[in-house]
Amino acid sequence: MSIVGSLTRAGAILATLAACTGEAPHALVPGLSTEADVRETHGRPEIIWEQGDGSRELQFAQRPGGASVRIVRIGPDGRLREAFDALDAARVARIDPRWQRDDLRRHFGRPAQSAFYSLSGRTLWRWPFRDETGSPRWLEIIFEASGRQAAVEVVADAPDGVAI
Repeated sequence: MSIVGSLTRAGAILATLAACTGEAPHALVPGLSTEADVRETHGRPEIIWEQGDGSRELQFAQRPGGASVRIVRIGPDGRLREAFDALDAARVARIDPRWQRDDLRRHFGRPAQSAFYSLSGRTLWRWPFRDETGSPRWLEIIFEASGRQAAVEVVADAPDGVAI
């Protein structure tokens, strides 16, 4: 195969991989990339959390079908500080039982699924994620009617028709 053919093939593979991940082929660079660069790469954020120091936290949900909520922190100067996946095993393991709904939204983004159980007055929130081995899991948090966490579970089975 010629050099041109190899480069063309490599470019096609990279473009395909970028399309599969939902990421743009160019990388965002902390300290250099701007909020406009982030929005060009990820689109419109699902929610923006304003911080007391003038920085902002943007959340991008990559659903349906994906188990990813991307958190992007923008400094007061309008430049990217850091970007990471909100739904990873280490972050799930740090759930504080005192966290309220807003705290959980801030850490994990909007739940992929929510259900209200009228007889008990409880609410279930669910997020898909992959554990440290890459296996699909669901983070489930049940709230009392008062808004207090009643239970936190990580379950292995995904409901029919839901890809994670």
